[in-house]
Amino acid sequence: RNCPSTPPEDYPRGWAAPEVLTNWNPNDVTTISPKYREVYRSLCVFDYQAQYDVALAYRNAEKPFVIRNDPSVMEVVRRWDDDPEYLHKKLGDENRIYTERSPKNHFMYYNVRKRKQVRNWRQPENDVVSMSYGEWLERALLREAYALDDPEIKARSDEL
Repeated sequence: RNCPSTPPEDYPRGWAAPEVLTNWNPNDVTTISPKYREVYRSLCVFDYQAQYDVALAYRNAEKPFVIRNDPSVMEVVRRWDDDPEYLHKKLGDENRIYTERSPKNHFMYYNVRKRKQVRNWRQPENDVVSMSYGEWLERALLREAYALDDPEIKARSDEL
């Protein structure tokens, strides 16, 4: 995407949710055709090495953008790529972390204090649970394996 060096007044462009959802089924992320993956892309993407000044202009204008190829981030990426267990080693299996859990792929965010003000309000199915990073990783890999029908991811989940 070519972005001007000065952000336009109407940047970023937005779309109505129903329009976006007609091209994106949130219940089946594996069916997104490659030709549709770029349809609703409205944020500029800048290369840190080549377009740093342009990114600064967008930041100073308080406009959102994506930055790629940042050397400090790339160093972290290399560290994590070199050792897939890096995060697991750092977090360990003794520390318990709170995470949201849902029986569906939809998470309903809500403000508990205002629930009585909403007619027919019902508690969403998601809840907050405590688990180790290892437990979370096992569940995440298992879900991904089933969603993508990927036996390699399933095997990695079984190893945990």
